[in-house]
Amino acid sequence: MTQEAEGMPVRILVVDDQDAVRRLAIRMLEKAGFEVVDAPSSASALELARGRSDEFDLVVTDVQMPDMDGIALTRALREVRPDLPVVLVSGSFADVDLPAEIGPVRMLEKPYTMSEITDTVRSAIAEQASGAPLGA
Repeated sequence: MTQEAEGMPVRILVVDDQDAVRRLAIRMLEKAGFEVVDAPSSASALELARGRSDEFDLVVTDVQMPDMDGIALTRALREVRPDLPVVLVSGSFADVDLPAEIGPVRMLEKPYTMSEITDTVRSAIAEQASGAPLGA
């Protein structure tokens, strides 16, 4: 069964430079019924988003990446589509400074379970659809 929002399949862009971590997240989300688009880098995610940002309902991105970190990616994605829900993933958020200008985000700590990632994604999508501020 495919996860749907407003009658359309929910499509998630997953961004992580570590292949094994990205593939695991993709498998978990696909098993939960989401459509997933794979982006192995921030640059590839931006290319996809700039070309078809309206095709994504949410972005799940790692915070620590070599070409552009997840916070800078979120800032760039929000320039393209300000209402795009973003889930930032990190091994620890203790040293992560989230600047206010990136807007609201969900945070998910590694390692996470299938239920943790799917619950976080579902909550972010539901909040965006209801117009409530993310994380409220």
